[in-house]
Amino acid sequence: MEIGKMLKEKRAEHELTQEELSEKIFVSKKTISNWETGKTTPDLDSLIRLANLFDLSLDNLLLEGSSIVENIKHDMELKTLRVIQICNILISLCTMLVVFVSDLPYLVLIAFVVIGGCNLLTSFYIEDRVKKVKK
Repeated sequence: MEIGKMLKEKRAEHELTQEELSEKIFVSKKTISNWETGKTTPDLDSLIRLANLFDLSLDNLLLEGSSIVENIKHDMELKTLRVIQICNILISLCTMLVVFVSDLPYLVLIAFVVIGGCNLLTSFYIEDRVKKVKK
């Protein structure tokens, strides 16, 4: 059984509305609706709260909704790529700042420009990777 169907059944079994469930696990009513219809899947924190509330094991929840594990991995990969991208952009900006405000020898300045350029290129690569992961 898919996680959405299981959640809907457990919610009905416990005679909870979507709004009541959302209040108990600290998410919005819309989030509960999205889970039950399969539009989205719960994050790990929500899964733990659901398991506690409905007296289920996490193993059962994760195995029943195997897409959850893939979604969590997918979200983590996106977050990691974004952090790397932000770091690369900051390194590039700092490098360019050093180049424009310093009296360093030309070879050092050229090295900074190369480093900044490489970081910018890496950021573009990461953006392309993010688009592929989102698909």
